[in-house]
Amino acid sequence: EDGNPIDDLLVYRGEDETEIVTLTEWESREAFLAYRQTEAGRRAVASAVAAHPKTSFFEIVAAF
Repeated sequence: EDGNPIDDLLVYRGEDETEIVTLTEWESREAFLAYRQTEAGRRAVASAVAAHPKTSFFEIVAAF
């Protein structure tokens, strides 16, 4: 355990390079919410919001 609450981070770029999709898998919802309260978390959210992204949140319902 290295203390990093992110289990997996994937970045996908569309063929025409006009959009990207990031998929971040957190160890738990609580870890995500705690990160959002840190200085780094607040900066990350502020920079993402400044880019006016289309944001969606998903819950894993099955993993294979």
